Amino acid sequence: MKRELLGSMTECLCVDVQSLGVWRQLYTKHLPQSSLLLNHLGKSWKVLPPKLRNNLEETIQSFRVTNEEMKDTVECQELQDCNNLCQNLQVKMRGRGFPWSKMFMVLLVFAAGFIAHDIRSHGSFAESTTALHLRNSGVTAVSQQALSKIKVYSSQGFSWLETNTPHYYSECARVLGPLMDQGMEKTKTAAIFISENTTQFILWVKEKTPQAIDWVITNTPDSVFTALAYLKELLLSLHQKCILPALAFISELLQRAWTKLQESCNGEVSVSCLQGHALSFTNSTWQLLQHTTSAIKAWAHELLTRA
Repeated sequence: MKRELLGSMTECLCVDVQSLGVWRQLYTKHLPQSSLLLNHLGKSWKVLPPKLRNNLEETIQSFRVTNEEMKDTVECQELQDCNNLCQNLQVKMRGRGFPWSKMFMVLLVFAAGFIAHDIRSHGSFAESTTALHLRNSGVTAVSQQALSKIKVYSSQGFSWLETNTPHYYSECARVLGPLMDQGMEKTKTAAIFISENTTQFILWVKEKTPQAIDWVITNTPDSVFTALAYLKELLLSLHQKCILPALAFISELLQRAWTKLQESCNGEVSVSCLQGHALSFTNSTWQLLQHTTSAIKAWAHELLTRA
């Protein structure tokens, strides 16, 4: 029962990110339960979704801060267990394995650069040190043998195709020809049926549409037409009093912005000037983002400290 309950709690952490915030709020009041959940997360760390593992970093760090604050005032075994489990989880977070893929890419790029430099230094691939090592190690001979075998098998395959293709084509035509003829006849019949019914439907629509319009006009109250007239006047008024002035204002703003841009670029808008403005805007945005992130972190840390 305890295992199923821990599995359900882990599933909640995976599905709902806000559950981590609820856990942080209830952590100090439920240390034994938190210890069990932390132990379960540590045992099943390798099978946890990557998204949950990334989201747990901030939560575990907040638990470590809370543990340090409570260590001097509260002495209990559950707090010590939670602290040890948090340390173990942080160790697992930092030790995510050796980046073999990145190392392989670096080695591949290095080898390609070395071979290119070797060929450029000696003038051709045949005179390069790489070709010499390949010949001495036997790789060139094996490659030539493999290439010759590929050529032989390819020529045999092409000759087989030249010999047997007419026979198999005639067999396919004999077997599939009647089926294709039947399919074409059925397709023609279906096309004729659809065309006839479509024509009848179009004629019915042409006949019934004026009648439907007359019926709607006859049975529609006059208040509906009055409301439509008021709506038309309202839309015209909005177009004249709101939309057109707004468009004129936007056009004026764009003209002013273009004038200021020309003035900032010394009268001529160039690519280098636009790049400078874009770089300045990017730096300002990045600084604003850093300040905002720092403020949010400070606010969150203050909330955690109060909790």
